[in-house]
Amino acid sequence: MLNVSLLLFGYGGIEPAAHDAIFHELIRDPGDIAWAHRVVYDDALIERSRSVALSRSLQAGADVVVMVDHDIVWEPGDIAALARRAHKENAVVGGLYACRGYRAGFSSRLASQGVAWKDGGDTLHKAEYVATGFLAIPRRCVERILACCTRPDAPDWARVSECIGVDRPEVSFHDYFRCVSVPCTMAGYEDKHEMLSEDWSFAKRAAFSDVPLFVWEKPVLRHYGRHGFRVDDGLRTKPGASG
Repeated sequence: MLNVSLLLFGYGGIEPAAHDAIFHELIRDPGDIAWAHRVVYDDALIERSRSVALSRSLQAGADVVVMVDHDIVWEPGDIAALARRAHKENAVVGGLYACRGYRAGFSSRLASQGVAWKDGGDTLHKAEYVATGFLAIPRRCVERILACCTRPDAPDWARVSECIGVDRPEVSFHDYFRCVSVPCTMAGYEDKHEMLSEDWSFAKRAAFSDVPLFVWEKPVLRHYGRHGFRVDDGLRTKPGASG
């Protein structure tokens, strides 16, 4: 039996379609999965709330922790499939979704540009950074990150520290998602730094720890704002706009 902790981050209010996606996921035959579900909404500092939620899930015995955001929608069964695939590959695996804007790109960054992408396919693409809006993190990967990022020779940006609990100081957590600035890897900007979001900071620590990072084609995701943005919306102009 695979123990999966499903964490819904509802800090922006829960999109009705996201609620439906959770409901339809959990009423399906779980097969080999034992679910634990929690809505995270009680801390405005997202790097801390994600760090605490991950730490608590592992303390409760989760084999895989899946994080989904309040405005991401998927097809029933995709969460279970994501958890199983991450556990099988012993890798951090996410789904690709567009930012909430036309031609605004994606919330993850692939390791190679110009890859052939098939919505709903089965290919795993190596990623430089993976977003937490639809992400599976196996326990074994977190254990490796903790071991590598607490070594004396770990650089400052990679270090993971044990922190006191916010409401209960005696219940500690590790700051896996602490935001950092690192040298930029984008062509033409090598002389500058990137200030990473909390999810990309986690991905950077995973890469430092030689934990594989993948984006998987299978989940067909929608990112809701004023429009249900699909993957191809990240590359096209707004309907009716010129250019």
